[in-house]
Amino acid sequence: MSQLGTIAWAYVDPDFTPYAICDGEAVVGLAAVEYIVENEPYDRHWVARI
Repeated sequence: MSQLGTIAWAYVDPDFTPYAICDGEAVVGLAAVEYIVENEPYDRHWVARI
């Protein structure tokens, strides 16, 4: 999935949060974390994209 697709997914899924990876002022990448409430407490956060 592209960066734009990741941002679009976050728009429709409130448990999916994208983060910009920056080098100073320049954005060099994208990461996304998903929160899955149905999972066990130790397994609720998942890095979905890097």
